[in-house]
Amino acid sequence: MPHIEAAAQDDLFIAQGYVTAQDRLWQMDASRRNANGELAEVLGSSLVRHDKAQRRAAVSALPPAASTRTCPPPTAPASTTTPAASIFFITQHQDSLPAEFRLLHYRPQPWSGVDSLSIGMAMVQMLDTEWDVKLVREELSADLHNPKLEADLYPVGSWRDHPPTGAVIDWSQPHPAPPGTSRQ
Repeated sequence: MPHIEAAAQDDLFIAQGYVTAQDRLWQMDASRRNANGELAEVLGSSLVRHDKAQRRAAVSALPPAASTRTCPPPTAPASTTTPAASIFFITQHQDSLPAEFRLLHYRPQPWSGVDSLSIGMAMVQMLDTEWDVKLVREELSADLHNPKLEADLYPVGSWRDHPPTGAVIDWSQPHPAPPGTSRQ
């Protein structure tokens, strides 16, 4: 496990980028390819559908300046020094890249700040388990042009808001225990 000590923040980011590339270059490259829709190029045609979906998300179409505009000033140095350190590692180790690159017969492309941003966006996409439902709802909403019908299809609330008994219960007030039960 690497331990990094640095006198300056830039030195820390450079060391972190180098060590990350040293330990996880294949994971970094696979994550970038996943985010940018480039997995099928190295892992086969079964991933073409996934790649098309990722390319429609257009994360990789961000201009290179987007990473510095998107990152607030205190983190902006990391968006430039960390990729530079990763590129430095790749350049230094062209003949001793991880086994995955040799097995798949390709070399990783130089890293950029936009790549880091792409991976962050892909992580948001992955953690949002309802994105496909939201997409379908947006498409239906655009086709319906009828807020009332949309409200019927997608009610705000749940059955808990309208219990099946039909009785409206005010949960903000104490209620007596149902007959035959005791409170402890």
